[in-house]
Amino acid sequence: MIKIIHLVQNSIKEGSIDKIKIKSDETWVDCLSPTREELKKIAEQTPVSIVDFDRALDEYERPSVLEFDEFSVITFHAPFVNRTNNSLSTVPVSFFVFNHKILILRKQELESLSRIYALDESKKINIMKKDMTISYSLYAIMSEIINDFFTYIDEIEGRIEKLEENVFKNPNKKTVKEIFSLKKTMIYFHKSLTGNREVITGIEKEFVKQVKGKNLQKFRYLYNDITQLIDMVGTYRDILTGSLDIYLTSVSNNLNHVMKKLTVITSFAMFPTLIASIYGMNFRNMPELLWKWGYPFSFGLMFLSVIVMYIYFKKMDWM
Repeated sequence: MIKIIHLVQNSIKEGSIDKIKIKSDETWVDCLSPTREELKKIAEQTPVSIVDFDRALDEYERPSVLEFDEFSVITFHAPFVNRTNNSLSTVPVSFFVFNHKILILRKQELESLSRIYALDESKKINIMKKDMTISYSLYAIMSEIINDFFTYIDEIEGRIEKLEENVFKNPNKKTVKEIFSLKKTMIYFHKSLTGNREVITGIEKEFVKQVKGKNLQKFRYLYNDITQLIDMVGTYRDILTGSLDIYLTSVSNNLNHVMKKLTVITSFAMFPTLIASIYGMNFRNMPELLWKWGYPFSFGLMFLSVIVMYIYFKKMDWM
């Protein structure tokens, strides 16, 4: 899907893929999972080659900044929710930045871009015309992507609190599975955020010639936000590791408790079994066999041994 908008004389106009090069103050070309034919049409109207497009659409493309003669390419990672299994990961978004044009390539629908397109026309005009350069548009989009990281990490914080309660109250395999899933998400986030921070550093060092002057200061805010996110991700990873350790300790303690109970139950049967074994021996001279109270005596002795064992284990706090 290709979405094209032009800022022409303080108004937003929808564009077509055949007229990307029309004269305008600023143009956004947003390509969501574009077809080969669509990419060829775009390549015919821009100095970008198909090879560059293919690299930008690679799902394993790392965050980076590349500068060419007529444009710059910025690859940024954004958070993404897989609705099939509700898992969180990150996906690359590539920005081809020209003097008055920005070309966005991505394979997944992102909430950050959807929010920008959902703004009323006056707000979109304000973003596109501010400072009369494309750099503010780039800043605004990246800022929304970073806001998504904050949103998802806040949600993860709530899930971690529930996991901590489950670890103490009712630890089970489902809890462990969710802990590992969140730790995996934190690893993805940390890797992507670290790369994104290097991208912002590259922009601040003027590796993107389309971003210059006072606009560079705005990206310092993004750098600070990303640094805060990296710290938060590291903290939550430590908390999850601690929760996993608590779970393993809890399982070990429960196993010890079960083994203790089984030992107590076995001990209750040990002495009566010993007494029954003794009186079950076929010796000729056993006085109790000829004694009329021998049978009740043996049962009483068994019962007494169980009572004594019970009192002992109760005193030792094993029951």
